[in-house]
Amino acid sequence: MDEIERTHETKLNGLREKKQRRAPQRQILDPVTNRPREIVDPVTNLPQEMGDPVTNLSKYNLTDSEHDALVNGLHHVYPPEKLDQPQFKPSTEAVRHQLTSVQLSAASELRETANSFRKVAQSELKKIGAEHRKTFSTLRSLAKNKSIIITRPDKGCGVVIMNRADYVQKMNAILDDRSAFTLINHDPTLDTENELIKFLLVLKKEGFISDQEHKLASLSGSRPARIYGVPKLHKKRENYPLRPVMSATKTVAYGLGKMLANRLNTLRTSPTWG
Repeated sequence: MDEIERTHETKLNGLREKKQRRAPQRQILDPVTNRPREIVDPVTNLPQEMGDPVTNLSKYNLTDSEHDALVNGLHHVYPPEKLDQPQFKPSTEAVRHQLTSVQLSAASELRETANSFRKVAQSELKKIGAEHRKTFSTLRSLAKNKSIIITRPDKGCGVVIMNRADYVQKMNAILDDRSAFTLINHDPTLDTENELIKFLLVLKKEGFISDQEHKLASLSGSRPARIYGVPKLHKKRENYPLRPVMSATKTVAYGLGKMLANRLNTLRTSPTWG
């Protein structure tokens, strides 16, 4: 039995090391100093070598503070400056209701510990918030810079900065491809929306879709799809071409797609019979 356990443990450690080597490496900032921390490999317990997650393809020279503001990526969420009191109190009460009668004898100590935690948390969040306000100011300044575009790479995580003129030129080249895009003189969005609304109403009356599905699929104030490009950093020799990405949020068929996805999901999760 011991031999079997050792064999499985060896295989498991090998898989962990393999997964760790394949995992994308990220920089993590200290929440107070906003500076990159040293990342330690959980398997080897040795420092990991990390590449810079910020790629600057523009002529604009980033300052250290601007680089540090971008290093966590475009989807980084900063902690709030204040403790969520309405959520903290119910959480404490939930813990108290799970205590045994013997443990409840120390309820006063629990209350004292919770109050101490609240004071420390409020102090720390206030301190961290002061540092993050500088970061927010830097990010707002970068957002107002009309000479650059800040986006993500085609593959992996990170931040890419491009000259706006280069970005526009490459996107225009994509849109000028008449084999993929056709120039039209009239926006058919509202006409298509009205036709879809009428069709969905017929389906609802005939019982093909429920009231909830009809509400989900019916949209008003639809807009055309949005297109944007993300640079292919792995194609340096081709001057980093853009991969076009189409965003269908709030388009005519956006709600219809969600409704159909819900219906088809039952087919995906249901067992198959052969």
